[in-house]
Amino acid sequence: MLMFEINGSHVAELSDTDLRTLVARLCEAELRRAGLPRSAIIAGGNQDAPDGGLDVRVELPGSANVSGFIPRPVTGFQVKVPDMSPKAILAEMRPKGTIRPDIQDLAEVSGAYVIISSKGSTSFSALQRRRNAMSEAVADVENSENLELEFYDRDRLASWVRDHPGLVAWVRERIGKPIKGWRPFANWANSQKSVNAEYVVDTKSRVQDWRTKREGTIGVVQGLERIREVLAQPKGAVRLIGLSGMGKTRLVQALFDERIGAQSLAPALPVYCDLADEPEPSPRDMVRRLVQNRQRAIVVVDNCPPATHSALTKVCTEAESALSLITVEYDVGDDDPEGTEVFRLEQASDSVIEHLLERLSPQISQLNRRRIAELSEGNARVALALAHTVRRGDSIANLSDRELFERLFHQRRPQDEGLLKAAEICSLVYSFNGEAGEASEVPFLAKLAELSVSQLYRCVGELRARGLVQCRGPWRAVLPQALANTLAIWALDKMPPENTADFFRGTSERLLKSFSRRLGYLHDSESAQKIVRNWLSTGGCLSNLAQLNQLGRTMLEYVAPVVPEAVLETLERAAAGEDGKDFVAASSTSRGSTWISLLCSIAYDPALFTRATLLLVRFKTAEGDNKNKADSSFKNLFQLYLSGTHAPIGQRLEVIETLLASEDPAIQSCGLDAVDALLETYFSSSLRFDFGARPRDYGWYPSSSEEITTWYRGAIGIARRLALSGSTLNNNAKSMLASKFKDLWTRTGTQKELEAVARSIAEQGFWLEGWVEICKTINFGIEGMLQEDQARLRALEEFLRPNDLLQKARAYVLSKGHDTVGINDSEPGTESKRIIAGFERTNGVTEGLGYGLANNTEILAPLMPDLVRGKSGRHWYFGRGLATGADELSGMWRRLVDGFAATPENERNIQVLRGFLNSAVERDPKIIAQILDASIESKILGPWFPVLQTSVKIDERGAARLESAVKMGKAPSLTYQYLTFGRATDSIPTSTLRKLILGISLLPEGYDIAVDILAMRIHSVRDSGPPIDDEIIRCGRELVLDYSFGHSNQNVDYEIGEIVDACFRESAEEDARKLCRRLAGAFNEYKAYAYNYRDVLKSLFRWVPLVALDELLGEPGITRRQLNQYMDLNKDSLTEIVQIDTLLTWAQVDPVSRFPLLASTIVPFIGGDEKSEAVWKPIAYQLLESAPVRLKVLIAFGSHFLPKSWSGSLASMLENRRALPQAFLSDPDPQVAAWAREQDAWLARQAEAERLSVRQTDGSFE
Repeated sequence: MLMFEINGSHVAELSDTDLRTLVARLCEAELRRAGLPRSAIIAGGNQDAPDGGLDVRVELPGSANVSGFIPRPVTGFQVKVPDMSPKAILAEMRPKGTIRPDIQDLAEVSGAYVIISSKGSTSFSALQRRRNAMSEAVADVENSENLELEFYDRDRLASWVRDHPGLVAWVRERIGKPIKGWRPFANWANSQKSVNAEYVVDTKSRVQDWRTKREGTIGVVQGLERIREVLAQPKGAVRLIGLSGMGKTRLVQALFDERIGAQSLAPALPVYCDLADEPEPSPRDMVRRLVQNRQRAIVVVDNCPPATHSALTKVCTEAESALSLITVEYDVGDDDPEGTEVFRLEQASDSVIEHLLERLSPQISQLNRRRIAELSEGNARVALALAHTVRRGDSIANLSDRELFERLFHQRRPQDEGLLKAAEICSLVYSFNGEAGEASEVPFLAKLAELSVSQLYRCVGELRARGLVQCRGPWRAVLPQALANTLAIWALDKMPPENTADFFRGTSERLLKSFSRRLGYLHDSESAQKIVRNWLSTGGCLSNLAQLNQLGRTMLEYVAPVVPEAVLETLERAAAGEDGKDFVAASSTSRGSTWISLLCSIAYDPALFTRATLLLVRFKTAEGDNKNKADSSFKNLFQLYLSGTHAPIGQRLEVIETLLASEDPAIQSCGLDAVDALLETYFSSSLRFDFGARPRDYGWYPSSSEEITTWYRGAIGIARRLALSGSTLNNNAKSMLASKFKDLWTRTGTQKELEAVARSIAEQGFWLEGWVEICKTINFGIEGMLQEDQARLRALEEFLRPNDLLQKARAYVLSKGHDTVGINDSEPGTESKRIIAGFERTNGVTEGLGYGLANNTEILAPLMPDLVRGKSGRHWYFGRGLATGADELSGMWRRLVDGFAATPENERNIQVLRGFLNSAVERDPKIIAQILDASIESKILGPWFPVLQTSVKIDERGAARLESAVKMGKAPSLTYQYLTFGRATDSIPTSTLRKLILGISLLPEGYDIAVDILAMRIHSVRDSGPPIDDEIIRCGRELVLDYSFGHSNQNVDYEIGEIVDACFRESAEEDARKLCRRLAGAFNEYKAYAYNYRDVLKSLFRWVPLVALDELLGEPGITRRQLNQYMDLNKDSLTEIVQIDTLLTWAQVDPVSRFPLLASTIVPFIGGDEKSEAVWKPIAYQLLESAPVRLKVLIAFGSHFLPKSWSGSLASMLENRRALPQAFLSDPDPQVAAWAREQDAWLARQAEAERLSVRQTDGSFE
């Protein structure tokens, strides 16, 4: 169907009142779109009145920028239902021969006069006659030449309406032809009430968004304004979640209410659907069509599951989209879809509930209103349903909660115990399939309720009529949750818990999972607690955690909130068992992720925090250096904000002390990580903050600046103790304090404590890291700081500053390569420019220190161990300085080599030697040549020789050295990686380079390095312009033909493709055939897959197409199948790579088999995605024309109709591909026509099946 389609015949069905309203709304929508005031619109009168004035007038300042259907800033619309002939136009504009005053006024201000006729449908010539009549009517009017005249018939008016999808829905609703399930702006929350009904604004802070974790919950008006801000922009996506009955739909409606807050959204923009109404078209199809038409709208989808929201967001945020999206769902879990701002609406205040009851149920006394508000717990739907049960004069103030809930359930109807029992049983599951058929779950529930199936169906229908069961497609759920949870508790209390649990364990996995989910919200129920404890006890279905499948883990996650301590005991038992080591080692798997999430949720309670955290340490230490979920979750528990726990700081410190006191270094490291988290000043969290129906927040947070300072004082205190201790952790603690110094000083009010700890550390010896970070704080954090703190910081820097050359040299040499050292806050420019300038200055100072100390043996001797060890620093620059300043190069080199040799192998740093060589070669190339000659066979330097050689330009002698080093085999292959840096091989003759590369490829693990070197040389040659010579081509072919295609390395695979592209172009048939056969062999043995070698395949088909076609496509088997899948998935059709004539030439060799083979390999159409209709490519017709049997080719083409992968709407893709077989429905060949009919029908069935599947997914409650 044509979604949101409207034409002139629809407009013609509008009444005169609706027609005038439509034009006024269209004008308002245009002004809102242009950011112009709606107050400029004046509407009134009756269209058919014989003497009325203008029906709609737009009166804007002359400078206003208007265009399109409102042609001038001042425009008057005369709106008429009847068709307006030229004669009628003259009579309308000049009653009794006199021009209407309104028209005269429009001429005086250079305005426009527009007649709109909803019955008129004019051809161009008829339109011209009407315009001429309008011109004739004003011919004698003063300033008529300044008056623009227009006539809109019903078709032009329909075209205007199509610009505003919300008004399309309004028109169709007004004429009684609504689009199923889709509505314009209206009272969506209560269709019986006016859209102008008052919205009761709650003074309580009820709205949360992503900023809440930092700023706290906000008020409703502020929340509305934040949502409006997102939706006002095309591609804005919002997810509004909260418990059923909180007023979410009413809040969305208020977004378009200009009486509330600022910047209300245009009422012409929204199109609304509730998935419970099974809208047709589906929201996915609707947004796709709106995007394709580039229509501006705000799509509102109520009762929208997360998967559907994600699919809609993906479409609404496409580049060409003009849509905004807001979806609504009852949900209490964390919901953070990509590309979306999530807002959560919490319970209303009692005062708002009372105000709502006073307005909607005025017969209820104040005392009763208060009692209802208390019981409803901020749920407006529950409150209104309860109010409906109260008659005038009734008193419910003294009724128990159960009595009130029973009133809510029975709703003034006679008590029906069978209905109540049915509701209780249905509430035991989160949702159920309530549609008759094989998939129905009603028979299972009827058996538990001891009712017949037909009885339960009737009961569900009655509950739905009472508004206590909601429907989404085949799915049913008792709502709101407050009622469902209460009914579920009543049901459990009436049956032996063991029997109930056993019953659900005997049903389907889906029902068992749904039952578990309901149990998770019943933590106050003793029966629910008993069921979960039994499941967790020895022999229970959830007791053996290590053996739980996905269903079991999901059930455990659902029921954990019922008895957290019992779950913790089960986790502890599993970790302490015989397989405990394997149990905690699974932390990086989805299974382990479940245990970690549960431990973090359990740690929320201070009473369980210590046990949960210490067990979490087991998972964290099992991760080792991988730093997966356990690591981040553990750290989150110790940070100031978003910790997910209410354990006080003292309790957290006790846990840290326990960890630090351990003799196990891995556990000590956990304690250090916890201290690091205590010191953190920027916060994010990987934790989930929901836990069933238990009241939860983001964890403890400080309520004042004093509490913040107290927190950090405690954290700094424990870090100071570690830093000043003699333990193995003291250096780690110093590094931690240094890395956090700037933020702690500027953000936490602990300057006094930081100064004290810095001075204490410095008294024990020079604190390099601390001084560097204090310098950075001065350089980049001092602006806006109090003068007192600035002075204190500068004094502290001076105290920590290196006080002799040795300390200064260490400070600069050992500083991290990306750090700036020293004070440069006076340097001009932006912060980024100052960083660059500071970086260059630091490098220069380091080189200068090397120069100055080159002959100072007194300082150089104690500094030497630092010069030749470590992983990072500025050793290169210091080495350059040494070479420049040394009196005698050979002597300096010997000292460096001796220091290098004295350093343990795993701690050596070669960079000072490289820097020395890089500079010394400029002073004395001969000595450096001798040094490098000697280094090849050196026991100490031989393993590092390639690294040393690349420190200088590689001349012919240097290339020979590298060849010798390869033959000698002392240097591991990884050291030759340096040949890929800085175009190091550009100076090596290609004949020498070929031998060098092939030699490296034969070293252990050397092949990948060799490929990398050759690929970089090819890249360099292409950049500089000269053609690739024969030696490089020869090298490339030899290297590639030795490649093991089962070897998986994405980067090397790409580089192999580049080498094939460069080296297999001319006279390559023989080698290309060998390469293709190696590829085919790897494919056939499943050692390699075509999609891994995209660039290799493209290069082969581009440069040696006939060989590639013979060897890869011509032979049956796995290779051909892989190639077909690869081409289909990546849309790298052969026609994009190989000339069509070449393909046809190859196929003609064996036309009966090869034409269908080509047809199965190429992608024969363009389009066919969800946005555009598929169209056959010219190559498809060429194959058909040349093939001896057309039907075989078409059948092969048909293998591409169903996509192998897709995003968006598969149903739309399939519909758009129906155009392919439809092109042959009238083919003169009856077999071809029959194939076309069959394929068209098959695609239609597949599309409909997909739509049904999507509707079922969209309609799910779980």
